[in-house]
Amino acid sequence: MLICCADSCERILKYDKIVEKHELTLTALKGGTDSSQIAVFGNDKQTVGIKVEDLFDGEGNVFSADNFALYYEKYIYVDKNWQKNGFPIGWYPDALIPINSPVFHGENETGNGNVCIWIDVTVPREQIPGVYSGVFRINDIGIVVRLEVCAAELPAEITHKSIFTLNGEHMAHYEGETSKEMVKAYNDCLLRHRVCSAIPDSDGKTSWADDIAEYLSRGANTVNIPSPYAEEKNERYGNTPDYEDLLSRLIQLKEKSIETEIDLFSYVVYYDWMIDEPFYCSYPDGKVGYHVRKFNETVQRFIELCESDDRLKNDFGKQLIESAKGITHLITDYRDRPNVTMRPVKKDDGTKYVYNEKTVLCPRFDGLDSVGQRSLYSGQKELWWYGCNTPNAPYPSYHIDDAGYAARMVGWFMGIYGIEGNLYWCANFFKECNTTGTMRFFDDPYSLAHMGTGANGDGALLYPGKPYGIFGPVCSIRLKAIRSGYEEYEIIKFLKKEYGRKGLDFSKLFALLVSEFTDGIKIDPFYGKFRRIRDTLIRLYELYVNYTTTVSYEKLGLRKVFVIRSESGSDAYYSDGRFTGENGEPQLIYPEKNASYAEFFIGKDKKNLFFPLKNKVKIIPHEKLYEKGVFSVNKGSITINRDDIRREINVVLPGNKPELRLELSKVAKRYVSADILIRATKKAGYKVLSDGEELFAGEVGTGWNRIRLIDGAKNIPKLVFEFFESGEYGFGEIYLKK
Repeated sequence: MLICCADSCERILKYDKIVEKHELTLTALKGGTDSSQIAVFGNDKQTVGIKVEDLFDGEGNVFSADNFALYYEKYIYVDKNWQKNGFPIGWYPDALIPINSPVFHGENETGNGNVCIWIDVTVPREQIPGVYSGVFRINDIGIVVRLEVCAAELPAEITHKSIFTLNGEHMAHYEGETSKEMVKAYNDCLLRHRVCSAIPDSDGKTSWADDIAEYLSRGANTVNIPSPYAEEKNERYGNTPDYEDLLSRLIQLKEKSIETEIDLFSYVVYYDWMIDEPFYCSYPDGKVGYHVRKFNETVQRFIELCESDDRLKNDFGKQLIESAKGITHLITDYRDRPNVTMRPVKKDDGTKYVYNEKTVLCPRFDGLDSVGQRSLYSGQKELWWYGCNTPNAPYPSYHIDDAGYAARMVGWFMGIYGIEGNLYWCANFFKECNTTGTMRFFDDPYSLAHMGTGANGDGALLYPGKPYGIFGPVCSIRLKAIRSGYEEYEIIKFLKKEYGRKGLDFSKLFALLVSEFTDGIKIDPFYGKFRRIRDTLIRLYELYVNYTTTVSYEKLGLRKVFVIRSESGSDAYYSDGRFTGENGEPQLIYPEKNASYAEFFIGKDKKNLFFPLKNKVKIIPHEKLYEKGVFSVNKGSITINRDDIRREINVVLPGNKPELRLELSKVAKRYVSADILIRATKKAGYKVLSDGEELFAGEVGTGWNRIRLIDGAKNIPKLVFEFFESGEYGFGEIYLKK
């Protein structure tokens, strides 16, 4: 039996070859979580079991085995890579089957590829900090476990807003019921992972507002106001919301707020799903404006009722009314279209419709990729975004065949860029239409990763538990990543605020920390040092909470140095043991010249910090490459696929040894390496040449390939890409390193 311990961000496919490793390392804040996984391979059929023991710190303190949750990873088949991120087809781990489930379907047996065990740890807030170690056993084989419990607590409150909708039809189909208890099981699973559902659990015996108040009491901080259809279709605009129903719900919220003395209006959001994605969907001219106007009129009617209510003639009443005036009216649209093919929103007369700033527009991830884009939304009450089938790579996603940390980065970006809300269209969707042309339920929701209309796992973060004898949902690995990202969101948000109070810009340190694998909102899904970056973030938080110690990277003369500041008298040290903060003076750490990384220790417990110094990534999406004319051919054709799901540059190369020319100077001036993503319909050999000199040679396989164009050079303006086979090729983004 072969055993490999791996980080939670690794994707270990069913038939991947694994390398023996019997050490498992975890790091978590008090009140926080961490995850890892153990892959097991055996030729013979045998059940894989795990025995978890208490851990000890050597000073008499115990970390209870009860704090670990264990799951078998269920493999889901990816038959096509839709998102041009370069990952292969195959069996991906995703659903997490609790290790004590009543039913299994071979997930715990060797003899047919890898068996993976997911290990989730939750640290009690009262746990004594320190390094705990012990041994877990896979059957009779020992695994050394090391858990670092940090001397700081994760903030308990969930401060970001979220709406992750649940589909009752799908729940009924796969679970056989939509009882209050079943909906509560789904809602609570989402809450444990720091996200809120769009609907509270209800049995029809209590009022909607009662259900809202009870849901919020369990830790939720966002609730969506339902938007049912009006009984009669509008003659011009088709289906529209029932605004009398909206008024009724606002009145219910008012009454419940008075009863509980809680401002429920500060938690609610009105997601206008009947005008979802007007840049993509074809709505009658004027429909969007009609929805906005009717919503505002309904809220105004409600405000007038409130102002005539004597019970609200006090400070709490004034607060309630102000909150009601500012209810978030959420529409999935952009303030400025990032793509010229997106449909404009029009008025009744066909002229352009312009949203006022009172409406909260919620663009996709690609709509907030730069300072300029984010500034367009600065007048809104809140900044929201969402992801679904698209945007394509290199933007992060919740897709099964994306990087293990892609879903996590959504929370990181929200923290650093001040994005307050996240919308997700559905968490339990299991219909597919691409193979039949009509939406149909999967016979087995665990059979195939491609759900919805063009992405693997899109809309399916929770699987039905019924096939495994479980009441309620089965969680996914991606939802665990979302939870981790939102824990780290709180850390990033805290450090950004506290550094600012000290006159420091944490955003600059953050940019350095993630410089090797992010470019704006874009990510490099192949990055291999994410764990070290995450642990450095945790330790920066711990240092500030315990010692009010800050770290910055500043220019001093002709060099850049790390500056360590700590309040006078705090107990903080750096690598050579000298006291940091004596008389309030900062200490300097000079990185070695030409070093790729800086690594040093701060704090009495010598907390290790790790920062990239070189290899800053610049990620240029395929559309930008096309617009800049980077590609050219003597024969053949180059077009851009504008399909909203499978976007790429299409290059048709006919003839013997067809050539594609790339002029990278049009998109970047100085770089030391360049990789590009290429999709091939068949295997083909290739050469990369510059001025007749061969730089690289190799073979692209069927599907997406990431290949090296340049390594260790600068300012190579023109390349020739010579294929050995004619055919049609698709091109994704280029990754440049400076």
